[in-house]
Amino acid sequence: MTNHKVNWRAKMKTYIFRIELEEEEEEDGVWTAAVPALPGCNAWANTKEEALTAIQENTKAYIETLIEDGLPIPEEKDHHNCISI
Repeated sequence: MTNHKVNWRAKMKTYIFRIELEEEEEEDGVWTAAVPALPGCNAWANTKEEALTAIQENTKAYIETLIEDGLPIPEEKDHHNCISI
């Protein structure tokens, strides 16, 4: 499993979330990505790059929905073992 960091701009603020990225060997090389701080924010793809792109898009949509609904946006507390995308 690889941890990544995503920077997201929403309403002039940058949000940073850890992404868990993993290749599923039993699923014939399908890549999965998840943002633990955002329950249900996941993505699946055939390549690592596609999974990273998909999780970025899903994270943006998730945050936009939270903002539209007036809900708080969780903040990632631990950025250990993360890289910028």
